[in-house]
Amino acid sequence: MVPAEGAAYMEADHELPPKLLRDREVINQPIETLLSAARSGKSTLSDIAKANMFEEKLQFLLQIVNQWIGGAGLGCAQPSDEQLQWTGLWVKDHSKKVDWITVGRRGGDDVKA
Repeated sequence: MVPAEGAAYMEADHELPPKLLRDREVINQPIETLLSAARSGKSTLSDIAKANMFEEKLQFLLQIVNQWIGGAGLGCAQPSDEQLQWTGLWVKDHSKKVDWITVGRRGGDDVKA
């Protein structure tokens, strides 16, 4: 996860300065601990979980999985389903292009041996 300062840069400019990119940390905590921290507002872990939009990312993943369940397969959605897109914090790359992809689209992906 990026430090809270890095999340502020991402929110403002969709950029993450190299120093803050290097300062990212792996947090080895159960999901319940991170959710509690994100909701409590009483610790450094809370600041990091909120800044990284941890709860919002989990909600987004649940939306995706629910669509796949309704579409009867990984990457499948009903024709009437909305196209889901993450609208939270993200870092643009230098090519000015963002790819939104998933796997297993309806009809399947070609498998090459």
